[in-house]
Amino acid sequence: MNSIFICVLLAIPCFGQDPTPPVRQTPAIQEKAKSETQLLVADVCKSYFDESKSKKVLETQAKKNFKAWQASAQKGDSSCMVLCGFCLWSGIVIEKDKTEAFIWFQKAAELKNAAGQYFLSECYSKGDGVAQNINASMTYLTKAADQHLAVAETTMGRNFYSGTGVKIDQAKAVEWFKKAAAQQESEGQCMLADCYFFGLGTRKDNALATKYYREAAIQGHEDAEYKLAQRLMEGSAGKKDPQEAIKWLRLAAEEKYPPAQSLLGNYYRHGNGVKEDQVEAVKWFRLAAEQGDIYGMSCYGVSLFWGEGVTKNAAEGVKWIRKCAAKDDVYSQGMLGRCYLEGEGIDKNEKEAVKWFTKAARKNDVYAQCMMGICNFEGLGLEQDHKKAFEWFTKASKQNDPYSIALLGRCYLEGKGVEQDEEEGVKQLTKAAKLGDPFGQATLGKCYMQGIGVDVDEKEGFAWYKKSAERNYLWAQERVGWCYEEGIGTDLSTTEAIKWYKKAAAKGNEAAKEALGRLNK
Repeated sequence: MNSIFICVLLAIPCFGQDPTPPVRQTPAIQEKAKSETQLLVADVCKSYFDESKSKKVLETQAKKNFKAWQASAQKGDSSCMVLCGFCLWSGIVIEKDKTEAFIWFQKAAELKNAAGQYFLSECYSKGDGVAQNINASMTYLTKAADQHLAVAETTMGRNFYSGTGVKIDQAKAVEWFKKAAAQQESEGQCMLADCYFFGLGTRKDNALATKYYREAAIQGHEDAEYKLAQRLMEGSAGKKDPQEAIKWLRLAAEEKYPPAQSLLGNYYRHGNGVKEDQVEAVKWFRLAAEQGDIYGMSCYGVSLFWGEGVTKNAAEGVKWIRKCAAKDDVYSQGMLGRCYLEGEGIDKNEKEAVKWFTKAARKNDVYAQCMMGICNFEGLGLEQDHKKAFEWFTKASKQNDPYSIALLGRCYLEGKGVEQDEEEGVKQLTKAAKLGDPFGQATLGKCYMQGIGVDVDEKEGFAWYKKSAERNYLWAQERVGWCYEEGIGTDLSTTEAIKWYKKAAAKGNEAAKEALGRLNK
């Protein structure tokens, strides 16, 4: 029989023997039982910030001992009161009853049990089994923290960090996190690491941040494992260590921590610390997506849309992208706008495209701002308005987006949405071209060829056409073929001309097709 049972053992008398007298537990056995329940309460507190772990800690023992805990709680054992309260609060081996849980926590708190005070504080904070009362929550939280309960110290830190029940004071938050970390409370260690990493409430110190992330990670704290991996990958506390980074990240991912699964997928997608593997990337994106991780859902949707690492299924991809967009994910909102505009994976709807571009653009998403400029410029899904287009291109250009800068240059060249200024147009196109934008390079090449806003310089014009063509810009490929055919800005070369015309013709450029017909006669 489990040693925490406080009960009478009755022996069955044998024939011809006197009945064996009742055997009662000695004070030493009773003390052992008490110690076991206290240790169990300590384990519940230690794992409290991870709901699945805290339940797992208690579930096996509760199946065997819940009735004994009830009996002991009714006799005044405060640790058993806490265990009964937690089971009722979480629905472990008994139907959830938050009101009854509150009563047990309150009884334990009245006996100055630190865990009882803490969970009573949580009930007041969440309004579980009692009307929400932040002041009462802070009163009992303070009592528990003053008894050096580590989980309470961490929660005190969190409250000062976020301003829950107290005025925001990040320096005080750090003080409480240090107290909890000194007791090896993993959440406190991870929060302290965050403070050192971002310089919140204390000086920024990457070495100390990595130290506390590691201490929490060693205890199995998933967020710490995830963040430690990032620090090691970027080398923020010294030399980069991709191998160890992947070890910690994989550990968190295999523990089903969604952000870690998404990041591991991202590392496989880009070959960061591991060999590039699009199939493996999609595997981790899917696992994260199925748990509702926004980044994972978005990456999984995009993988399906483009057919990267998985069989292409644009319609299924759009479903995932739409879920993320509905959850206010900015990237997905812009991507959904693109899907509606192009009619890929979903019926074409320019007005719906503008709706989603607008949502993302208002959150300062540079792609969506550029697309809003294009929609206004071309009159897609709304009335054509060159002035508004110019405004959107200007906003996106301030974020140094090369394509938007090139489009801004076009507005100046053509005097659309702004007073015509060819020199300013060339200035903007040059900036975009140097940033590697193929449209900007091709348009700048045209300016040099035709003397628009700049003196004619055919060699410079050809050079920019060539740069753009090498980045697979269709019109520039046809122009490079023309330059080689006519010997403009470069040496005449029919061989090179045919080569570039073929590239453009393969993508449907009619001028290139005509040129090939002419040269192949």
